[in-house]
Amino acid sequence: MKKINLSRRQFISHSSALALGVATSWCSNASTPQNSLGLNSSDQNKWQIPEQYRLAGLEVIKQSTVIDLHSHPGRFFLNGADNIDPQMKSMTGGFEAKRIADMTRGHVSAALFSLVADLSILSLTKKGIAASRDFLPGEAYTDFKRQLAILQKMVQGASISQALSAKDIINAKKMNKPVAIFACEGANFVEHRLERLAEAYDAGVRAIGLVHYSSNALGDIQTAPAIHGGLTKLGVDVVKEMNRLGIIVDLAHATQQTCEDALSNSSSPVIVSHSNLLGKVNFPRFLNKDHASMITTSGGLIGAWPSGFDSRNLLDFANQVVRLVEHVGVDHVAIGTDMDGNYKPVLTDYVDFPTLASLLLFRGLSASDCEKVFGGNFLRVFTQVSSLRTA
Repeated sequence: MKKINLSRRQFISHSSALALGVATSWCSNASTPQNSLGLNSSDQNKWQIPEQYRLAGLEVIKQSTVIDLHSHPGRFFLNGADNIDPQMKSMTGGFEAKRIADMTRGHVSAALFSLVADLSILSLTKKGIAASRDFLPGEAYTDFKRQLAILQKMVQGASISQALSAKDIINAKKMNKPVAIFACEGANFVEHRLERLAEAYDAGVRAIGLVHYSSNALGDIQTAPAIHGGLTKLGVDVVKEMNRLGIIVDLAHATQQTCEDALSNSSSPVIVSHSNLLGKVNFPRFLNKDHASMITTSGGLIGAWPSGFDSRNLLDFANQVVRLVEHVGVDHVAIGTDMDGNYKPVLTDYVDFPTLASLLLFRGLSASDCEKVFGGNFLRVFTQVSSLRTA
């Protein structure tokens, strides 16, 4: 294969031709296998990342404690899910072992394996994912326990262990064996019973999103008209109880007002596990600059989201990461892939991480900057939230 050397200016000008990932729809099969750089063979015949950046990117990933802030590996949440929308049921699931193996190949030390709290009432519509009905009494809690049991069975195997602390992640890096951090997207399972948060913590859940794609009793979501005007009294109680327990508050999917109210009542830093800055695409799941800045005021963290809504390829996403770093500072940015739950992802496999590191270095981030973004920042937040636990 003929090597093509590009200057920085040429590389950026030809970025539209860099197809560094397979854009697949949210309900597609598992991602297309790729090589260790995250490039398809047809793309390599057209372009090649300058060698010095490729090698440096791989070295950064090997040296970093790489952590994915948000993932649904293998779409485990579909296993045993019977009473769900037929279109949701038609999605391919059950390839957890492959995705865990990909973590090792991509030098990923840990990922937040996230349950989908409102799965049983979601539908795929022409406008995207939305709730099609209200929960039946006890339904959300029952499905939470079903999905949690899947994760618990997963970590009982030999392929991956569960991380309960930042120390567990650091040890995983030393052993080169990935770990899973249990998380939940949406707190619907609480159902006005705060003791269920302690139950979740005791099961190893270390991060919970207040809301997802269905409006619940805690606060408003970005993708539907507001019904509460921000965080509710129950939402305030949930935030404070999560602080007490040492559970990370995830404000992904929450409106700006809901986020503002949560921050006003939180004694610990929060995260937005997967989102981006608003830019060329006016997508409701993204953050305006004030919204993004607000999240970081108490040391919080935003996980850049490699979604096809505003990125055509991995270089586009690298540019999104840099925009976020430039706005909120490198100490407040991470990566939240939404692996296997993303819409037209431009990062389709954990083996794409070395390529992403190469592109971030090419765009001007230093190796130490990249180490923060790929995991150092989350370790700091995780440690801080855990240290403030008073339960």
